[in-house]
Amino acid sequence: MSPTILVTGATGQQGGATARHLLARGLRVHALVRTSTSAAALDLHRRGAVLVEGNFDQPEQLQLACQKATAVFLNVSPSFRGDGAELRQATNVVRAARASGTVTTLVYTSVCAVDQREKFPGWHDGTISGLMKGYFESKAAIEDLVRSAGFMHWTILRPPVFMTNYLLPSVRGYFPELAESATLRSAMAPEKRTMLINPDDIGRFAAAALVEPDKFSHRAVDIGGEALTAKQVASAISDVSGREIVVDHIPRELAERLAPSNPQIDSQLWFWERQDRFEPRDLEAEFGIKLTKFRDFLTANKELVRQTFK
Repeated sequence: MSPTILVTGATGQQGGATARHLLARGLRVHALVRTSTSAAALDLHRRGAVLVEGNFDQPEQLQLACQKATAVFLNVSPSFRGDGAELRQATNVVRAARASGTVTTLVYTSVCAVDQREKFPGWHDGTISGLMKGYFESKAAIEDLVRSAGFMHWTILRPPVFMTNYLLPSVRGYFPELAESATLRSAMAPEKRTMLINPDDIGRFAAAALVEPDKFSHRAVDIGGEALTAKQVASAISDVSGREIVVDHIPRELAERLAPSNPQIDSQLWFWERQDRFEPRDLEAEFGIKLTKFRDFLTANKELVRQTFK
């Protein structure tokens, strides 16, 4: 049976990158999209993808999408409502893939540090926010689901912070002061490094795991391109944009007071400080996949950098 790969979340950053890398390899790709008329969906169609309309809450559509597929890329959006939607939707995809009788490989993108979650300060005494705890518990539950589903090959990729978070449109949600006043606010200590990844590199890894499952099978792999301090991030943006970026380090005591109502500060206090656990060069050596440095990412997207920091 010739390979056919179903990519879920195909118009998102991770799914889109995965689909594009698979198509560039000449693979048959079925792209699950909410609407086939969106610009992102039409771009995939022009590249050769077969568009399949549906969503994660439609088990029947998912079963149709999985028919004749040999592999599935799973990426579901987090739910911060505490209703279990993320796990439910992932379960729908996994069940449809297993019911197909043809899917032998599943690759899931989770999040960095999920295996370290119980070491986070406040995890056991209830002082960590329910938002952050629920976020990580959901990811961990999906990882367990993937491991136990019975696929011949499964791989879990754990990416860190996206490099795209520092540019439009994502910067408005993650670092609003950065775009508005060229100020990068950070709750992390000045010497702490944040591991970053270009979402296109996630697609590169996912495509490799789907095409060469033996190389990645039954593994959870932390991936990332470069670990930088806030000052190093600001310096790279300043150099490429031509606009001086200043860093505002939030004192720890203030950050802890703000964290319960500010998910970005909350995440910086806890799990961002636990990402710097591997060297990207070791990933490149093992898997033969070139990872993007932050400055190179900015240079490759210089027009978007200009628009963000004009």
